[in-house]
Amino acid sequence: MSGRPDEVPITTVSSRKNQIFSHVEIVRPGQPFRSRAVVREITLKEEYDADLKPTTTTPQRRRVKDPDGDLYCLSPDTPRKKKRKLGGLPKTRVSASDSAQMYSHLKPLPDHLDYDLDIVFCGINPGKLSATTGHHFSKSSNSFWKCLRDSGLTPGTLIPPDQDYTLPERYRYGLTNVVERPSTSESELSASEKAACVVPCLTKIMRYRPKILCILGIGIWQVIEKQLKSLSTLSGLRLETPPNPEDVSPPVIIGEKSVAMGDNVGLRPYVLAYKAEDGTDTKDATLIFVTINTSGVATIPLVKKVEAFIHLRQLLDKYKFGEVDISNAIKIYFNATSDSEDASSQATVKSES
Repeated sequence: MSGRPDEVPITTVSSRKNQIFSHVEIVRPGQPFRSRAVVREITLKEEYDADLKPTTTTPQRRRVKDPDGDLYCLSPDTPRKKKRKLGGLPKTRVSASDSAQMYSHLKPLPDHLDYDLDIVFCGINPGKLSATTGHHFSKSSNSFWKCLRDSGLTPGTLIPPDQDYTLPERYRYGLTNVVERPSTSESELSASEKAACVVPCLTKIMRYRPKILCILGIGIWQVIEKQLKSLSTLSGLRLETPPNPEDVSPPVIIGEKSVAMGDNVGLRPYVLAYKAEDGTDTKDATLIFVTINTSGVATIPLVKKVEAFIHLRQLLDKYKFGEVDISNAIKIYFNATSDSEDASSQATVKSES
C-alpha cells in the first residue's frame, strides 16, 4: 500500500476455487453513455469441472458368456435379453372333487383317542405330508409340537411327529380332525364337505368325553359354530340354552376375571353335556377352547400361538379342581333318537379296545 487515502485495498483470496471474478464497466455521472455494463461471473470451480468433463463418452462393451463358458464381447447396441420371471404362471385352484381323486391313494390318518382324556386337539383335516407319513402335524413349518412344549403341556419335551400315538397314554391328550380326507390346503375342501363332517366329529368326541375339546384354528371353529346354530335342521345333536338368552356366556373360572384373547379365541359359550341313565345331567362336561391355527400358513408369531396354549393349560388345571362355572353356557346333547345308536357305538368301541 502507498498510503493514499483514496485507494481501496485489494483482498487476496487464497482458495482460487471459490474466488469470483467480476468484470464491470462503470459509467460515471455526467459522462455520456457509451455502453451497457456487462457483468460476467464465473467460478473457478465451474471452469475446473468443465475442463475435466469429457467431450464424448465411449460406450462400454458388455462381456457375456456363451453356452461353452467362453467370454466374448457384445456391441453396446446389442439389445439385452429380458430376464424370465420365476413363478409367473398363475396358480390353478384344485376343486374338492379333483382333490379327492388326487389323494385317493393316501390312507386315512388314524385318530389317537381314549376315554376321559384331558384334552382332545382337533384340526380341520390331515395335510398331504401327514397322510403320507401317517403322523399328525408332520410338516416342519407347523408349530403344534413346539406350542405343546413351550406352553408347558409337554414340559421340556418336543414330541417328534412319529411319536404322536404316545400322547393319550403319556400325557392324556388326543388327536383327531373334523374332515378325515387329506388335502394340500383347506381351500381344497368344499364348504358342504366341511359342514357335513361337523356332527359326526362332535358325536365322536362326545363318545370319549374329554375334559376339553381344543379346536386348532378360528376358521375351523366358525364352520362348527355355523352348524351348531342351524342344528335344528340336522340330526344327532340338540342344543339347550339358558332360560334367559342374554345370560349366555362362555364358562368362567370362578373368582377370576375372563381374559380377552381376541375374537373367537379362548373359551366358547358351548359345552358338550352328558346325561346319566336316569336322564339327569352329570357333572361331566367337555369345554370347547379355540386356539390360533398352528399351521405355517398362518402368519401369526409363534409367541402368540404359545400364549393361547398357555391359557389352555391354565384352564385345564382350574377345571380339574372344579373351579370353572358352566351354568351360562349353551349345552350340546345327544338327541333322544340317537341315544340308542350312541350306546351301540360305545359298545363297539369298547369291544375293539
